Amino acid sequence: MLPMASKLVAALVASTVCAAPVLAADIYWADPIGTDFAYVYPAETLGDPIEAGDVQSFAQMPHLRVQGRIEAGDAAKVEAMWEEKPNWNADMFKDIVVSFDSEGGDFYEGLAMADAISKLAVTTFVGPGDSCLSSCAIAFLGGSAIVMRGIPSWPSRYLHVEGLLGFHARSQRSPRLYRFPVAQP
Repeated sequence: MLPMASKLVAALVASTVCAAPVLAADIYWADPIGTDFAYVYPAETLGDPIEAGDVQSFAQMPHLRVQGRIEAGDAAKVEAMWEEKPNWNADMFKDIVVSFDSEGGDFYEGLAMADAISKLAVTTFVGPGDSCLSSCAIAFLGGSAIVMRGIPSWPSRYLHVEGLLGFHARSQRSPRLYRFPVAQP
């Protein structure tokens, strides 16, 4: 019986040592994104059309960074960060850009984060060398802009050519149902 017990103890110790703690994403106000980038493809817009080669800049936009694994409570953190936005008076007419670098995490929290981002109508961005996978990609889809009153929001999502955005089917491990918010009359 001693050999079996020693194997059990060794397995228990190995699983304890190898188990990585689950850490939520780091969400913080970062320096503005200073790099301009060019549009690869032309795009139709409400105003002047965007031509391939036109330049986009986020240099004047407040920059909220989401980095690391998305876990329960991160959507609430994103909403709380907007309450702490530095210098609302000076920046009140500037859009916010939310950049991502995350391997994903909790599917439902990704949905909640997309809702939070969409509610405020802010731009989302995956920059050069960054990746946004799984539930992060769902949160990325929340990027939108309100162009004019009375017109539905417009997608405002940017993926750098050196960034990575990855989707996959939801895992069956989590049977929890997500209920989308219902608009009140």
